[in-house]
Amino acid sequence: MITLNEGSGGKETHELIEKIRSVLKVTSDWKNSDDDSATLKFGDKHLVFTTDTFTVDPVFFPGGDIGKLAMCGTINDIAVMGAKPLGISFGLVLEEGFSENDLEKIVSSMDKVSEKTGIPVVTGDTKVMEKEKVDKIIINTSAVGITDNPITDSGLKPGDKIVVNGSIGDHGAALLAKRFGYVADFVSDCNPVLEDSQKLKGIATAMKDPTRGGIAGALNEMAEKSGVKIILDESKIPVKSGVKAISELLGISYYEMPCEGRIIAGIKESAKPPEGFVEIGRAEKGAGVFIDTGLSERKLNMPFGRLLPRIC
Repeated sequence: MITLNEGSGGKETHELIEKIRSVLKVTSDWKNSDDDSATLKFGDKHLVFTTDTFTVDPVFFPGGDIGKLAMCGTINDIAVMGAKPLGISFGLVLEEGFSENDLEKIVSSMDKVSEKTGIPVVTGDTKVMEKEKVDKIIINTSAVGITDNPITDSGLKPGDKIVVNGSIGDHGAALLAKRFGYVADFVSDCNPVLEDSQKLKGIATAMKDPTRGGIAGALNEMAEKSGVKIILDESKIPVKSGVKAISELLGISYYEMPCEGRIIAGIKESAKPPEGFVEIGRAEKGAGVFIDTGLSERKLNMPFGRLLPRIC
């Protein structure tokens, strides 16, 4: 029996997904349905398809809002597969009485991301629910893209370098500070990663979007699927002092805090990390994810139990 609650962790969510997959048996020629996006061979190209649903508290946060989050989250799921979205769908569920001004701000945020990336919102749907039947607003976004060669999260090989394109945990810290009324200057990293994903073209062996579960969840998935051991150098992992502080205050590991503008990737052993990326570890023979503290190695487990509810 799988018991879920709001904010359930990576292990429970994966168990639920596997149970759902066991019921939905028809897959046709689609591949990588357990990755950030599914892929379908289409002539000499690959169609890439993803969907995600966003319910976040607070709806507006330092560095963005639920609209920007929905656009960036879905674009990034396509980008880490080595593709660019051709178009995005926008499904909206509103609580009766939701502020028209707030809705306009949210849709304007989505439009700004659309303009910045050149990716249009091409179709959508809207529903209104009775008061208290839904908390404010829920957004579902889906996207399709095309690529010559999909980059999956299962391609790591011993010797590969592990890289990330910025500090970790910023999104989680920004939302938590806003939610609990802490006076802080945290800003979410919520942004599209299309440009950074293109920098990895030709050298990336695996890529992932470290949202729910943070880099702990993403790296454990990559290590398990690739059949390798990942060792991280603790001294090289970029994390802001304020993020560390709020993590310690709330008893939450910053390795498990979500990012919304980051790529965690493996690149070939011979490759140099592109501009904006930092090498934080390596893959080798074995299994699991470990952190080298300089004195010893400690295991970084897949997030388990109640994580951060309503955060992405």
